Amino acid sequence: MSSSFETIVRADDFLYCQFEFVNLALRTASTGAQQLERASGGPAFIIMRLPPQNVAEQIARDGTSADFPYQAGLSGPSRLAWRLPDTFTRVDYRLDAVLAQIDNAELVSVDAVAATVIEFPDRLLLVPQPSTRSAHRSKPFTSSQTRVTEIWHTTLQRGSPHGNSILFKPLANPADASAAARPFVGSLTKANRDDILKLSQESADPHVIASSLLRLTSLGATAKLKSNWVADPNISLAAWEHDAELGRDYYSYTLEQGFVCPIGHRVTIATVVERKIASHFGNPVAELVQSQKILTILDTERDYEALKDLYPGDGREMPFTRICIASAPRNIDSNDAPIQMDLVLVDRAGNRIQCSAATLFVPVGAASTTEGPLKTLRQRYTEPSATSPTSQPVSLSLVSLGGQRMAMTANEDGLGDTSLNVESLTFGIKLPSELRGFVVPAFLPFMAKADAKIPALEQMVGTTAGATPAAQRRATQIEFHPNYLAAGLDSRQVYAKLTPIPGITIPSERAGGLTAPTFPAIDGLSRLTGPVSKVDGGMLRADDLVKDTKLLGVFSLASIIEDEIGAVPIDPSKVHQIFDEVERDRNLFLPRPIMTTIEAGGGVETRFVWKPRIKAALPHPLKPLGSMELILRGRISKLASGDRPAFEVNGALRNFELSFSLLGGDALREDVLGVQFDALEFVSTAARKVDIKLSVRGVDFRGTMKFVQKLQTALPMGNLAKGGAIQTLPDGVVIRYAVPIPVIPLGLLNIQNLVVSTSVSLSFVPDKPAAVRFALSERNNPFQVSVSIFGGTGFFALEVSTNDVVKIEAALEFGGVASLNLIVVRGGVYLLAGIYLSIKSDGGLLIEGHLRLGGFVDVLGLISVAIEVYIALTYIKERNVLFGTGRLTVGVKLLFFSESFSFEITKEVPGFGEAPTQTFGLQHETIALAVAGPVIATAVGAGAEAPRMTVDQFKAYCSAFS
Repeated sequence: MSSSFETIVRADDFLYCQFEFVNLALRTASTGAQQLERASGGPAFIIMRLPPQNVAEQIARDGTSADFPYQAGLSGPSRLAWRLPDTFTRVDYRLDAVLAQIDNAELVSVDAVAATVIEFPDRLLLVPQPSTRSAHRSKPFTSSQTRVTEIWHTTLQRGSPHGNSILFKPLANPADASAAARPFVGSLTKANRDDILKLSQESADPHVIASSLLRLTSLGATAKLKSNWVADPNISLAAWEHDAELGRDYYSYTLEQGFVCPIGHRVTIATVVERKIASHFGNPVAELVQSQKILTILDTERDYEALKDLYPGDGREMPFTRICIASAPRNIDSNDAPIQMDLVLVDRAGNRIQCSAATLFVPVGAASTTEGPLKTLRQRYTEPSATSPTSQPVSLSLVSLGGQRMAMTANEDGLGDTSLNVESLTFGIKLPSELRGFVVPAFLPFMAKADAKIPALEQMVGTTAGATPAAQRRATQIEFHPNYLAAGLDSRQVYAKLTPIPGITIPSERAGGLTAPTFPAIDGLSRLTGPVSKVDGGMLRADDLVKDTKLLGVFSLASIIEDEIGAVPIDPSKVHQIFDEVERDRNLFLPRPIMTTIEAGGGVETRFVWKPRIKAALPHPLKPLGSMELILRGRISKLASGDRPAFEVNGALRNFELSFSLLGGDALREDVLGVQFDALEFVSTAARKVDIKLSVRGVDFRGTMKFVQKLQTALPMGNLAKGGAIQTLPDGVVIRYAVPIPVIPLGLLNIQNLVVSTSVSLSFVPDKPAAVRFALSERNNPFQVSVSIFGGTGFFALEVSTNDVVKIEAALEFGGVASLNLIVVRGGVYLLAGIYLSIKSDGGLLIEGHLRLGGFVDVLGLISVAIEVYIALTYIKERNVLFGTGRLTVGVKLLFFSESFSFEITKEVPGFGEAPTQTFGLQHETIALAVAGPVIATAVGAGAEAPRMTVDQFKAYCSAFS
């Protein structure tokens, strides 16, 4: 079918267009005038192509500074097509005649050859409904009153039946295939245009756009368009209005429906765009501005309990049954910007938690489509992003709760509590492939993780050695345990897991030396018992708990307690009563430690209790006496006022014996002493010394030590701590009980300061043995014996330790002093001797002694002579010799002349072998020790050399006064 084109420009009324004549031929009439005639028998068309009818402009925000230059773009040309009636034969080939021919003619809406397509607004193609006509003037019209010529225009009108509105069907525009075609936001977004196309395609009548006015000119269209559809729940754009004048938009209204992510409440956003006059740099500018973007909440509350079957974990991953929108901004800046909302979260315990959360608007279409857009949405919501160039990246999914109390799980039976003080939580999003069924919107929120203050954990960490105040206050990040999400609560009632934190170590000094177990790294939370360990590695074993812990600093705790395999599970209803019942019920054993947290005294109290079974066969030298018990209980209390946590540990080891032995030939062990204990108990609290109670049932001397059996009658029995002296040391505690013996006068014999004592040393540190010591007086406080001018001091002690070492210590010093005073002649003599003996079962032997004798004479102060002999003796086992070196000192004073002489001598005590071939001084280092005494000082005078002791003698001498 032939066609021809003609471009028309009429300056009088600004008509500029291009005509296309289809199946029409230009002929010259007999009168000489040119005419258009039908070329063949088929349909004939006149098509008018008009310049772009709309200018797309970048939208500015109302009240913001101008972002010059504004971007803009022209829409594509529009086309009006008229089909000439079948009765048409010819028309004069003049512009006014052609315009008159098509005036009020019916526009072609659907045709394979020619159809009316109007691009308005930008990138949206409109096809009028059938029977639509156009009305226009054929000649320029000038007002007789104003002398102003109107712009040529054609107005689309309803044909038959007559009406006020014209309906249009939208068509896809190839030029609008990508949003990049318009790199700025205009009055109608590409998403809006796509929704209009969907609405047309899915409606029974595709003509979904109504127009009360559509007037086309060479300068652009003047139009009033609005939506003519019922809102589709699956399509975002619910309503639309658009007004323009001569191709320039001056009003646009869109109503988009969608949801807020992640909570899924239905909302709408109404966007109003208006042309306003603004002044920039003193120049008025008619800007197209977004004057309003109004958010309306359609669903103020959403019930997640009704949706729990759609969650893969039956709703356990969502701790809230309902989320209510308390308030939301009426005006927002952009559909894509985060929307801050005030929410009320209702947890499974009914707690109402107030918070402010960032949400994202999700159009209906994107919320019910495939996962591609939703994955992009989830990534944007969950990944951290900087809110400003200087701020730290923050995820939109992070919601601050400010420490409000929140229940993590349901608690229908009332046996446990999962309420925590949550500082913040992070929401996640489940996509369609992760859900069990279809839901609108096609995503559901869940709790990905939370930062919570766990009172039990916080206080326990606060008692760990080296814990800083910051570490005690820091919230712990937790998340639901996969096993709980998959199958609910197990026998341990574990519902959450956390990044393992260092286990709680009860310091040895707080455990009274009894036992200081190290709890393994805590990595989970139980509804019944609070913090737990090894939530992913099976049940907590005893060897995990005790590791290398030593009982009384010596015995491996792991070798003493029974394994908990096969232990009877704890009755959940008794968890909170176990702390008190474990003392009363002898048949109640706890192979694994139990931790609970309760409300007490206006604050919280964390309790832990442990009572393992004790093996029947114990390592030497520990023996059970009947039913042996080991109980460890602790309280960590913190008042709401914010005081530091108060720590109290109670422990008891009952019904046991410490058996002390000697190792003989062939490493055979011989029991020589047994100490039976009814109980060793302690109470340890923060900032106080350990309170020890030690109850001894009896002491039994055996084997080669039976010779001191009679000493047992003098030993104090019963509770050693009652009336005894407790000395707390950095590495342990010593409990000492002493019985003083009155002065014993026996004629010239007098015995004083005799004390019978016993003591028990317990270690707080590993590898230091416990020891029992029995003594008659002590080295630093010896007994005294005197007979006339003779006297002496001494002590005896027996010490037995758990490392099979027996030590016997004894010392005795004796001597006499005599003097003579005849006025003219004065004089005196003295003799002092002493011996120290130390024997250890591991082969240590030390025998030391000393001898000091001397005298002086003085005649009227004119002549004086003094002499002193001092010998230090030491037994050397390898030589089997008791010998020593000494010094003889002689001093003489005659009138004004004085002199002293000193000679080195050696001395051998009979019965200890032959005298050495070398002097003692060549084999042993000696040190000088000044000997003070009035007799020697007077006799020796200045320049006298002091006697000397060996290093070992000097140490023994000093230790006697320590």
